[in-house]
Amino acid sequence: MCEQSDLGVVGLGNMGQNLSKNFARRGIKVSVLNRITAGEQNVVSEFIQQNDSLSCNISGFKDLELFVNSLKRPRKILLMITAGATVDEVIGSLILLIGKKDIIIDGGNSHYQDTDRRVKILRDVGIHFIGCGISGGLSGALNGPALMPGGSKEGWDAIKDLFQKISVVEGCTTPYCNLIGPDGSGHFVKMVHNGIEYALMQIIAESYDYLVKLLHLSNEQISSIFEKWNNGLLGGYLMEITYEIITLKDSNGILVLDDVIDSVNQKGTGKDIAICALEHDVVVSTITEAVNARFVSNMNQSRSIFSQKIISNAPVDHENVISSLFDCIYCSQLIAISQGIELISEVSRRRSWNIDIRNVLSSWDQGCIIRSKILKNFNFSLENNTLNEFLMSEISSPKLNNFTKSVSLGIQHQVPLPVTSAALAYHQALCSSSLPSNLIQLQRDYFGSHGFEKKSKKGQLSHLSKDI
Repeated sequence: MCEQSDLGVVGLGNMGQNLSKNFARRGIKVSVLNRITAGEQNVVSEFIQQNDSLSCNISGFKDLELFVNSLKRPRKILLMITAGATVDEVIGSLILLIGKKDIIIDGGNSHYQDTDRRVKILRDVGIHFIGCGISGGLSGALNGPALMPGGSKEGWDAIKDLFQKISVVEGCTTPYCNLIGPDGSGHFVKMVHNGIEYALMQIIAESYDYLVKLLHLSNEQISSIFEKWNNGLLGGYLMEITYEIITLKDSNGILVLDDVIDSVNQKGTGKDIAICALEHDVVVSTITEAVNARFVSNMNQSRSIFSQKIISNAPVDHENVISSLFDCIYCSQLIAISQGIELISEVSRRRSWNIDIRNVLSSWDQGCIIRSKILKNFNFSLENNTLNEFLMSEISSPKLNNFTKSVSLGIQHQVPLPVTSAALAYHQALCSSSLPSNLIQLQRDYFGSHGFEKKSKKGQLSHLSKDI
């Protein structure tokens, strides 16, 4: 090796490999190391061989101490390893070899509270820690990922130029990568991003199911509709890949989608955001229902029994169904994103993180799984409007009527619409001048003497047993 590397990467899974290549292609010298586990003894050497054209910028190591010594000071080490105990184990090994002012960056899907803890522990020994959420999948990692760094400000200043350089996607000159905030804020924002991703994917899946079951359209017809929508307000990465994959065929000419089992799992970030929202008294019903939809998809025995009982004979009026569904998807996606933004704002307020929402939206604008025209509209509108003002202007009467019509029609025809229904219910509650919560107050007081608050005595608790 002619000179020391600018950055070290620990973990050569698919994401670690593509990020390393991204750095190297942009002239950043990288040292790489992979933990030696069963079946992975040759990962480093094979990676170097496969990327011979980048050999001047990539150096491979099997020994941790040699790896650390190959790095320029302050040392910058990016961890691309499985979240959880493995991260703590690797950090424990690294702090024996690195020193004050060095920087460790966790680019995995760690829980933000774990990142909180690690930031504090490493700060106490003079080491900077950054928890960096990464979105964009394998293609994004290679060509320009969405990065959501949070943690040490001094640490970020030391790595900013490197990370902003790899975040620029082809055709753009502006880096979409700035510090989200302190502590675990970067991984927190990535968790919310993943929750929104759950909701947006489910909304698109529900619209596909809707068109199949109500209008009996073929995959080719639905693909054409989605492609048209992708060229308008519903344009985005998820819509784009959907209209492509629903018409894919295998070597026998069979639609791949029709041969895929209709149940789906999850890695846990959906549950994490649901728990976080409950702890902070924030509604993320669209995201929660997207998680629940995955649970229901795995209830195969129950679904088999109940599906035999469902018969829908209601007539279908095809007129304007597709245009109404367009508005339904648009409004549902707006609400899902707004719920995620509300959670970020509330947690930021409670934690004094001072997260700039427009900075977050900018980080999601390119190279990101949830990138879309709707997100761009959010970012543009929030420059001069509040979130509620933007929603009120976008979900106007014509769109709201179509939103309601689409959900109602789906319910009549037994099409499950958990996320779009939740989005509509949330909006209806927001628009209601009164809710039956007063009745619930009396119910709680009747059986548990919890008290209730009167309009005429605000701030005071009354009781049925004493005051009536």
